[in-house]
Amino acid sequence: MYQEDSDKTDPRPTGFINSFVKCLESVVNKDETHTTHDMSFSSIALATWLTEQISAEHCEFTPLSFKVNSDGWSNLLIDINHCWMLRLSRYVTDVQRQLPPPRFELENRLISALTDAGMDSALLPQSSLFNPALQSLADTAHQSAIPERAIAMLYPKITGRHPTNEDFSGSSLNELAHGVALFLAKLHSLPLASVAQNAVSDSATSELSSYPYGDEFFLNDILPSTLKYLSPRGKHAAYTYFEDACNQFELHSTVPKVICHGDLGLGNLLVNPEGTLAGVLDFSDICIGDPAMDFAPLWRRAPQHFVENILHHYRTLLPTGQWQKSQPQSLTERICFQTLRKAAFVVWYAEQYGFKEGMTASLNYLTQHFD
Repeated sequence: MYQEDSDKTDPRPTGFINSFVKCLESVVNKDETHTTHDMSFSSIALATWLTEQISAEHCEFTPLSFKVNSDGWSNLLIDINHCWMLRLSRYVTDVQRQLPPPRFELENRLISALTDAGMDSALLPQSSLFNPALQSLADTAHQSAIPERAIAMLYPKITGRHPTNEDFSGSSLNELAHGVALFLAKLHSLPLASVAQNAVSDSATSELSSYPYGDEFFLNDILPSTLKYLSPRGKHAAYTYFEDACNQFELHSTVPKVICHGDLGLGNLLVNPEGTLAGVLDFSDICIGDPAMDFAPLWRRAPQHFVENILHHYRTLLPTGQWQKSQPQSLTERICFQTLRKAAFVVWYAEQYGFKEGMTASLNYLTQHFD
């Protein structure tokens, strides 16, 4: 949901601070379950930091506008003056939901590693991070609750639009597929040590893990949220499928794990007017896992020939030997598994954190598959 808040009367930093705080309060207070008094940081400290970042780039504060997208389950996304994007973690604005904490520092290290590996930096968010514990202007009333981590990410807006059906049939289809494949080849080739500062493990408490949301016990913890919505026949079919697939593709998989984006759907890709890749967004679901995971969102949402085109380029762009190590003979089956697993995860997450209104599409997808 979008909300526009504009103020053209005072272009100075003071006007920016006041307008931003007003905008943030109006968004947070719309949720009847909490107010800005529940936020675990000072909105004034954040607004002050924003003015410092924007001023450092010698950018103007006029016209002054904020466009807020509050549909995301992890972050509020705020477009500032159509020039800057602010991702503000709902971990600190929706504290009563007890959402998982953000990992903006990890995202930034991944983006730096991709750039060092030769990825065009213009395609990636070049971010500054706001950590309220490091701000001397932090409101003393919030001191005891201030999280010792970055809670917001600011980056220059990447110009582009999300892909549409026209992009999958036009003359730029091959070039777009090549751009996505190049990104995935670079990402899946990164050494784990180039991103993770702490030990890598399968624990959700590890900085870079296979299951950053604690969903490793899929059959016992995650799948039941879906099963209760299925018919008896659907329940049996779903449990039988996932029991076999989890055993084959997770518990006893020999596919080398790689760093994955975790949510590489159409909503996190941008294309330019010519239909070629303009940007890759939102690395909040970064994890280590089967490379098939990063093809799953497009497998579900984009035409099959587009995904096949991506795979064609991906195979040629990987370092020598990595394609065969990824066990391509089972890749399609694993992509299907990751697609269905992610849909069941969405249903569980929606119920776990109070976003049930957003699970309909995933539940319908699972119902159509198993019922």
